[in-house]
Amino acid sequence: MIIRQAEEKDINEILGLFEKLQINLNYSDNKPGFFKYSKSYEELKNFLNPYFFVAENQGKVKGFNLACSVSFLKNNFSNTSSLEKKFILKNVQGNYVYVDSFAVEDYSKLISGRVAEKLFNNLMNLSKKRNVSKLIGCVCHEPYYNSRSANCLVNNGFKLTNEIKIEDNILLGLYQKFLKK
Repeated sequence: MIIRQAEEKDINEILGLFEKLQINLNYSDNKPGFFKYSKSYEELKNFLNPYFFVAENQGKVKGFNLACSVSFLKNNFSNTSSLEKKFILKNVQGNYVYVDSFAVEDYSKLISGRVAEKLFNNLMNLSKKRNVSKLIGCVCHEPYYNSRSANCLVNNGFKLTNEIKIEDNILLGLYQKFLKK
């Protein structure tokens, strides 16, 4: 398994993972996934930056960590329609890296936990190297509590610091992890 910076050649496979992991708003099982994901090829291409990693195995993308620095977020999303990003830009202070999306192809396999750990470690190592003070990310709390994603963040040292209502029926938890120098 290789963890490396995402490239344009990876975008179709990343979009495929988003589609494979998409769940509907009425889903009640404990399956991890994405609600109403609307990133296009162009949006992902424009999101390419040093904090956007993929996990590759035998030439195939098996997971990704779509993240960016606060400066990248401000420069590229200051006029966004995303209520989540608007909230973060307005309310989160400091030098942080924003984790937009994080996915591993098959959570049911033990190897996936190791892939997720490697992706997180790469993100944390690069962030520390660049003197980033914290990582932030959001997880769905309502209408479906994404316990696997929340537990993954908590197990990696993140703490729930706020909740954000982004639509009438969608509540996100804002998680932060402060990095030690």
